[in-house]
Amino acid sequence: VPDLKLMITGGVEPTEKNISEWFGAGATCVGLGSQLFTKDVFDKQDWDKLEKTVRFVLGVIIAIKR
Repeated sequence: VPDLKLMITGGVEPTEKNISEWFGAGATCVGLGSQLFTKDVFDKQDWDKLEKTVRFVLGVIIAIKR
């Protein structure tokens, strides 16, 4: 599907392997919801963990896109 820009939002995990696989399969971008905003993060209000995960994911994506 070379003319389509695909945004994957289901089954995306905050791991280098998973994100690399999605981009390798042709995704233009990915969206993470429940994998970032977990029950554990909310229950513990662990915003540092959330920030760390987001920074990691962004780093992976930036490296892939270069």
